[in-house]
Amino acid sequence: MVSNHLTMFDSFIVGIIAFFPEIIFYPSVAPYNLAAKENYFRNGILRLLMWCLHALPVKSSRVDVEVMQRVVQLLPGANAHIFPGGRRSYAPLGSEPSHPVRGGIGYVLANAPTPKPLVVPVFISGVQKLFGGQPGKSDWRRWFIRPTGFFRRPLVIFGDPVEWQDIIQNLGNTKQAWEAIARRVAEAINRLDPAQVETIDR
Repeated sequence: MVSNHLTMFDSFIVGIIAFFPEIIFYPSVAPYNLAAKENYFRNGILRLLMWCLHALPVKSSRVDVEVMQRVVQLLPGANAHIFPGGRRSYAPLGSEPSHPVRGGIGYVLANAPTPKPLVVPVFISGVQKLFGGQPGKSDWRRWFIRPTGFFRRPLVIFGDPVEWQDIIQNLGNTKQAWEAIARRVAEAINRLDPAQVETIDR
């Protein structure tokens, strides 16, 4: 699963919705997700909790080939959830020149063993109204529900699988191909935004 990234809790929300109610009886179906090392792995208790929640630590630079290789090793026997944007943002994926989508998802797909993974785009909305903290800021509010959050309802939309094999066939297993796959995936996620659909219909 690949999605946009709004809050510190997106991975858990998507994982629960995607596999409910099975996840209650079989927690192992929960997807592996990438979590910032500086936020979630600061002490032993947090590290143990994150391990139980299938979280893989990502270096603060966000350029972490090692963790992507770990995801490849988990496939095809596990589910995974990746943020191609690499950071929290309220803007559509790929719309910020200073923060292009990351090629990590392309690397994982190109190097994954057969059978190749099914890539499901996921669009998240409204979660930022539940939890505090603005993207790019590290204040304590990002860890707590907003006072008005209890009355909010998030929206999670799962799209049709994204076809990507043609990019590898045309460009080979290269960085250019990985980035092209990431852009295609990001476009698929953006198209799930109901606001985008309304604009197209008009």
